[in-house]
Amino acid sequence: MSIRKKIFIAVSLVIFCTVGILLLILQYVLKQQFLRYAESSSISVTVLNKKLLAGFLSNNDAIVLRLTASKQIGTIADMNHYAAPEVQHLKAALLEELSNAIGFQMNNIQYQTETILFFNADMPIGSLFVAEDLNAVTGGTYRMYSDELIKNTDWYRTLQHRQEPYYIFTLPEHDKLYFAYTVQNTYSHSTYRKEGLGTLIIAVPIRQMYDLVYFYPLTEHSSFAVLNSSNEILFSDFKHDHILTGSMSIDHINRISVPDSGITVKLNNNKLLCTVQGLPKGLKLVYLTPMQDINKVVNSAAIPVLLIIAAGSLILLALLLLSTRYITQPIIKLSRDIASITDTRTVDPALFSGYIDSEVKILCASFKQLLETSNMLIKNAETQTALRKDMELRALQAQINPHFIFNAMDTVNWMALSEGKSEIADLVDAIAEVMRYSISEAEQPVPLATEILNIKKLIYIYECRFPGKIVFEVRTSKALCSHLYIPKFIVQPLVENSIKYGKDLHKTDLYVRLEGEERNGCTVLRVIDDGAGCDTDSLNRYLHYENVDFPVHGGFGVRNVNERIRLFFGQDSALHFYYNEEQCFTAEMILGHL
Repeated sequence: MSIRKKIFIAVSLVIFCTVGILLLILQYVLKQQFLRYAESSSISVTVLNKKLLAGFLSNNDAIVLRLTASKQIGTIADMNHYAAPEVQHLKAALLEELSNAIGFQMNNIQYQTETILFFNADMPIGSLFVAEDLNAVTGGTYRMYSDELIKNTDWYRTLQHRQEPYYIFTLPEHDKLYFAYTVQNTYSHSTYRKEGLGTLIIAVPIRQMYDLVYFYPLTEHSSFAVLNSSNEILFSDFKHDHILTGSMSIDHINRISVPDSGITVKLNNNKLLCTVQGLPKGLKLVYLTPMQDINKVVNSAAIPVLLIIAAGSLILLALLLLSTRYITQPIIKLSRDIASITDTRTVDPALFSGYIDSEVKILCASFKQLLETSNMLIKNAETQTALRKDMELRALQAQINPHFIFNAMDTVNWMALSEGKSEIADLVDAIAEVMRYSISEAEQPVPLATEILNIKKLIYIYECRFPGKIVFEVRTSKALCSHLYIPKFIVQPLVENSIKYGKDLHKTDLYVRLEGEERNGCTVLRVIDDGAGCDTDSLNRYLHYENVDFPVHGGFGVRNVNERIRLFFGQDSALHFYYNEEQCFTAEMILGHL
């Protein structure tokens, strides 16, 4: 995949992820704004509804207050019995008092209210009227009855058990909203009991309550419900059946634990935003808005922003495509120029000129340097090849000369033996063995015993040359001599140095000893002589290629021995010089295990 495509894909992913995150954030912010708007809207509507209901409820309270302060009603209530001729007169007086109490209230006119006063059947005044229940409220603006038939109803028992002297309720069989009040009388001496003088019922058609309660729907399917203090629905606006009917009923609302602020409730897999606000007389106004409606509003608000972001993203991607083409085109041209190279030695430097971008110029400069390095390596390789061929020719030529020398030495050896010169024959044989050891398979390691045998041949040659005797002693185990394999000529040069620089063999003898042992997982070989020795500190510094005033002679040399030890046995191996406890010059080799 090209760099251009990688950049395009990477930036595209970043843009899409960023846009997705921004959309989620936008949706969340819009939703929170809508919920705050719903909360504030419900508060504003509640303030308005409080004012509307306050006027309506104050009219009801005024009726109760006038009945409570009626002296005529209190006087009649304190009478112990009623004469038959007076019953009609008393009933008319009570109806007149009720009429006066409600006559100047607008509720009766504007909202078509019906008023009924149920007198306490346990008091003598209750005997003036027949017993009826709420089914009697079917016509007329006001009536009076005995409460004997309503004492066993649920709403009446609820009213009597409440601390407040009022209760608002509905009945399933009636399409009315009932306001029930316990009525006392300040002029009566016999009405100070829980059930009071009686019960006042003010009934309002529920259809009229929709004109009294104002509701502003937040969405198409928003609805409301008015609950009493027992969380019973009094009336509601569940007009959108396809969302709320079946998923929320009166029973469902009754089971809701009504909060003081907006919550989300789930009913039959439908999520609804539920906002509750308090109204007078313990009433609660419940707003219900389907969350799917809220999501639609939020999504509809987010669509323009989404379109703008999508258009901006497409423009950005188009600009990115053009910019990546501008960026990658010089690199593509450079790669094609490089691919056209068949021989680095014939490349024209002008091929990499003409680029204006600094980054591409850096690449061109680096590639030019790479070409120069490659050409230099090719030249070195050609030179090494030529040298190798020359060395192979020389090696083949060198293989001819030793065979000629060995044949000549064998001839000399045969002539010496034929004339009885055994010492000369032995010397020639020793020289031939030393030469054969030095040139045959020079790179192959040999057992220590083979190196020792070659050293003894070398010592024999030196003894034939000088009158002094060379005593060579080997102190090592046969197992070590047989199993320790070493490169050729790592012990012999040290012994030869002892012979050449230890003593003057024209005047005295020389003692040389080879020791070998295993120590700390390594093999230690020591060449010890009783010769004159030298400055060991300078010699050790010389081994590490330090500048010292130290004479260097031809041959293998101690540096060569040290390097070959490290190459063969590892970098932990080394050669160093010192004087032992006998003050004898010692060359010690520490050989790591392979």
